[in-house]
Amino acid sequence: MTGPTRKSLSHNLTKGMIRVQLVTLALFFGLILVAVFVLPVISGVRNVHPPDPNAVRIIEEALTYEPGGPLKFSQTPELRRLAAQYPDFWFIAVASDDSDATFGTFPPEAAALRTGLKEVVSLQVMLELESGSPTLLVRTINMPGGRVKVATGGGPTLVLPAIIQSLIFSLMVATFLVLAIASGIAIPRFIRREMKGLYAAAEAAGSIDVNQRGIRIPEADLPAEVQSLVHAVNEALERLDYAHSRREAFLARAAHELRTPIAILSARIETAEPFEGQQKLLADVTRLGELTNQLLDVQRLTLSDPVFVPVDLVELCAGVVADLAPLAIAAGYELELDAPEGPMMVDGDQGSLQRAVTNIVRNAINHAGNRGRITVTVSAPATITITDDGPGIPAGEEENIFEPFHRAKPSSEGAGLGLSLVQNIVNRHGATIAAGHSPTGGASFTITFPRSAEPAMLRQS
Repeated sequence: MTGPTRKSLSHNLTKGMIRVQLVTLALFFGLILVAVFVLPVISGVRNVHPPDPNAVRIIEEALTYEPGGPLKFSQTPELRRLAAQYPDFWFIAVASDDSDATFGTFPPEAAALRTGLKEVVSLQVMLELESGSPTLLVRTINMPGGRVKVATGGGPTLVLPAIIQSLIFSLMVATFLVLAIASGIAIPRFIRREMKGLYAAAEAAGSIDVNQRGIRIPEADLPAEVQSLVHAVNEALERLDYAHSRREAFLARAAHELRTPIAILSARIETAEPFEGQQKLLADVTRLGELTNQLLDVQRLTLSDPVFVPVDLVELCAGVVADLAPLAIAAGYELELDAPEGPMMVDGDQGSLQRAVTNIVRNAINHAGNRGRITVTVSAPATITITDDGPGIPAGEEENIFEPFHRAKPSSEGAGLGLSLVQNIVNRHGATIAAGHSPTGGASFTITFPRSAEPAMLRQS
């Protein structure tokens, strides 16, 4: 049963920081800015109604002031609509030659400004009248005949608090969106940059292999909270490497020390006076010697760094067949080599490849029923196939037979190290090995080397 899917730390941090940023911005603009700035401004101008600038535009379109001519105006449709909508609308227009044009009934206070209107460029004042406090607006209009000063009032006005509210709201929304977008872009980039060291550490941790020594997780660019954990893991890896090295060294020394007494014991049994069970005892000692040699091979392969050189598979298999022919014939087999005339080269370690082929052939000698033929075939592009006529591999055991100390039949002879050693050697050469059945129903082992003559180990170094 699997637990709930957990999102990455980077995703959670990014989401959390953006959420906090947005909430903070909303609180700032919604509470602080409105309370400190917006409300006082709106309160201070709630009774101010500035004139609509469109009124000046309508007046300008109604006026005519050509060079050398007086200032005149005409009743345009827009001016009539404006006068009908605002009965108190009025304006005074004074040209540079003192000609003027007026419309509507303007208050005496506005008339008092008539004499000095030419000197005003722009003006907006409040007139205290009994009827209220209208706004007087003065603007300068550039026309073909010269500049015209226009004073107007009583027309359409703007609600200043609504304008301020609209402007401030627009500013708040725009600022909020800009900061939100910037946060959405900057925060993920910042998180990814800070998490770069964690990604590198995770990649290094994923590459740790039980058969490789000295691998450590990089501690650079890591947060202090994680760095202590990674440092502790590296120290644990170092202790494991040390313990593993001591164990391998002990096994290698133990296997090496066993070779001499086993050889002596085997020699004494062979030279002793014949006695009951002598051959059985000699066979047991021989298997004990094979197990010792296999342990030595395993440790030698683990502790040493193989040197890859061009290896001729035809010559290598011919040597193995020649060495094991007497043993195979004595056990009741025919041992033959099927190989091309010319060489077939691969890059590899001569000694370990020879041990791999030897172990497979010896496995056939031990388990093929002491009858039939054992064939070693070398074929293009770079393949070694070893078949026999024995009972074959039990169904479902094709993968398990390569596990250390695994035996297809519990009662069978051998310790189950030979094929495990073979797979280890094959893997170190970047090749593959497959177990199956021969055409006669016996066992079949096929080693296929990569098409490139360069082994995987060399390509990675």
